[in-house]
Amino acid sequence: MLSNVKNINETQSFRSFLNHIHHPIAIHTDGKFVFVNKAGLKLFKVRSAKEIIGRPVLDVVHQDHKEASSQRIKNLYAGKSVAANEQKLLNSKGETIFAIVSGTLVTFDKKPSILVTAQDITEQKIYEAGLSKSETLYQNLVNNMDEGVIRFFADERIQYVNKRFCQIVGYKSLELIGKIGHHFLVDKDSLEIIKKLIKKRRRGKSSKHEIKLIKKNGDRVWVSVSGNPLFDDHKKFLGTINMVTDISEQKNNEAVLESSEKQFSELFENAHDLIQSINQDGKIRYVNKAWLETLEYNNEEAKNLMIWDIIHPDSLEHCMEVFSKVMNGENVKNIETAFVSKNDKKIEVVGNVTVRNLNNGDTATQGIFHDVTENRRANASLQESEEKYRLLIEKMNEGIIRIDVNEKILFANNRFCQMLGYGLDEILGRNIMELLKLDTSSEAIIKSALLLRKKGKPSSYQIKAKKKSGNEIWISINGSPLHKDGKNIGSMGIVMDITKEVLSRKALIDSEINLKQAQEIGHLGSYEWNLITNELKWNEQMFNIYGVEKNVIPTLAMVASLTHPEDIKEMEKVINDSINGNVKQSYEYRILRKDKQLRYAIARSKLFVGLDNKPYKIIGTIQDITEQKLAEIKFIELNESLEKRVIDRTKQLENANNEIKSLLQEMHHRVKNNLQIVASLLNIEANAVDNDYIYEAFKESQDRIQTMAFIHESLYLNESMSEISVRKYLMPLVKDRIRANANTGNQIKLEGEFPDISFKIEKMLPLGLLLNELLTNSLKHAFPNKKKGKIKVSIQQQGKSYLLIYKDNGIGFNLNKIPKNSKSVGLILINSFIMQFEGKLKKINVPGTHYEIKFKAN
Repeated sequence: MLSNVKNINETQSFRSFLNHIHHPIAIHTDGKFVFVNKAGLKLFKVRSAKEIIGRPVLDVVHQDHKEASSQRIKNLYAGKSVAANEQKLLNSKGETIFAIVSGTLVTFDKKPSILVTAQDITEQKIYEAGLSKSETLYQNLVNNMDEGVIRFFADERIQYVNKRFCQIVGYKSLELIGKIGHHFLVDKDSLEIIKKLIKKRRRGKSSKHEIKLIKKNGDRVWVSVSGNPLFDDHKKFLGTINMVTDISEQKNNEAVLESSEKQFSELFENAHDLIQSINQDGKIRYVNKAWLETLEYNNEEAKNLMIWDIIHPDSLEHCMEVFSKVMNGENVKNIETAFVSKNDKKIEVVGNVTVRNLNNGDTATQGIFHDVTENRRANASLQESEEKYRLLIEKMNEGIIRIDVNEKILFANNRFCQMLGYGLDEILGRNIMELLKLDTSSEAIIKSALLLRKKGKPSSYQIKAKKKSGNEIWISINGSPLHKDGKNIGSMGIVMDITKEVLSRKALIDSEINLKQAQEIGHLGSYEWNLITNELKWNEQMFNIYGVEKNVIPTLAMVASLTHPEDIKEMEKVINDSINGNVKQSYEYRILRKDKQLRYAIARSKLFVGLDNKPYKIIGTIQDITEQKLAEIKFIELNESLEKRVIDRTKQLENANNEIKSLLQEMHHRVKNNLQIVASLLNIEANAVDNDYIYEAFKESQDRIQTMAFIHESLYLNESMSEISVRKYLMPLVKDRIRANANTGNQIKLEGEFPDISFKIEKMLPLGLLLNELLTNSLKHAFPNKKKGKIKVSIQQQGKSYLLIYKDNGIGFNLNKIPKNSKSVGLILINSFIMQFEGKLKKINVPGTHYEIKFKAN
């Protein structure tokens, strides 16, 4: 073999051959490197062979392996067979390299030499170390989780339990492993649930449920179990793994809450709002008295109804959508919808709907609706949402963080990032206390816990932190110290968002405080009357309403003595009827306190009947409505006084108006008579002259005075003293002018169109005089030699203005050709009248005479 190698070795092609091999190869003679191929140079991180040729071979061997390597070299030179082994080498930068090294004795440059091949396994070693570290961390995490972990074989024998599960049930792990858990750990009430779940998991289905376990000391403990089936690559069922959470405290809180709900259910029954609860299949499970009365059903009928039986057709689609949202866990507020009663009466309601988990594992909705009002009443139900636990860290619903000894965050899972609203890159490297934005109290708690962990002790605590958004969040942290080579290197914590639990406890306390405050604000007292013992119990507000010291024991006799004398008979009747089981739902009465203060009150009550159908107690409320009642009385008195004053004042104004109307009518009558006298005098004067020109002047003046007299006569006969109907005044006026000129009237046809509107006398007087002048001109000049003709007069409305149109089919008359200094009285009057009602004259160039005068009404 050596002779063959030697023959190859003597050629230059052998070096080239070794350089093309991808594995590191080196040759050393007398303990020093004489050749290293390219892969070897890369392994040792040297740029050229000159940096390594001639160096002792043991320089690249790690101190831990130098002695063994020296012995291997001696054995090879002695012709012994040496197997490949794992060694630690060093590169030019002093970094450790893990490699599988094998050696072969060869002849190189005519000298015995050793050819070494190496396989770099550094990355594999790093991966194995990381995997080992990860497994250690995972085991540490599982064992220190705040939730219990239990794994079962396929035959339901316990395979593994963590420390927390042992704490929950009070057993040691060796007492559990290998045994069938439900034979001794599960309470008999939960056995049926377990059997069903085992079948489900064998079919590959995950599940989450609440059961009761039996502790070693015999106590029962409520737990929430989230289980997942395990299968191998061939889909063979291997068993299950379960996350177990102690929910005993939560169950106790639910019991307290349920007790609180029972205490106030009687008040809900007397509420005016419509209250209902619907099962997940849509069937009605509960409604209150107000609901029954409003929808006109009795209790038995309501229990057989489905939710869509009472929804109005117009609202059915919307309500089905809301019901689906609510059953999926969404609280829907300010719902505007419509119910339909038993007698098809549409009832508009506004309200809120929530969902709650029942004790049997089902869900149901709770709705509070207000009938025909826009006032929205929010009824927030306390509810607990179950958290889903997962098998691995990535699927866990809890936040997980790891910090170093300087309190800087080295790792955080996605849930922790979501919890605080940060991205992972915003968290890594941050100081934990700086990130959580702690107040003084919470900062002191976490500092104390971190000190404990540095001493090797785990810790569990609750603190208030702030999210990135600035919103507050309550978190529970269970932390465990991390060690390496006996030295503390930081800690790992499991973080849970417990805001809802904290707020639930606070809400439970606040609800009792709020009820008391609401009663004080609303002056609402409540009482309980035991019909068997005749004992009467009051709340604090009842003593305030009756003005009685709180150390006084209330009695029916005392109530009667403080009732107004006029209401005592009604009160006695109510009490006697109540004893006989006929409780009056609500009634008003007056309280006359010892300090002589009169108070108005309204009472509401409910009778409770025992199993023997005999009444045994009455629970009710008394509300002080004095302020409201006094305001109503004052309002009625003021209203009556105001009505009387209005009637008296109206009568006075009517009398004054009648007097003024009578005086104005008398005035217009006298003015008309005086104008008639003047017209008669002018007529006498006209008849006394022989000159035709003077006669015509007298007659024209007479016509003008008659026109003015006509207006005053219209006002005298008119209901209104300030306005005159256009149609009733102008049409008779133009007809009268035609009639007055009887010598031509028979030849002239008159057309008039006037709207049914009224103008003030200031507008109507010049308008009438203008028409008189225009008609006089037409009758005198337009139709010579008794020629037949037509005159048309009309008024048209154009927006806020009016248009007076006057036209005849006579010989025509052009105003524009009349000299400006003309002394024609008629033309002067026409222009004067147009100016008086602020009109604008327009001459239309057509045969005959056609004028349009535009003016505003008033």
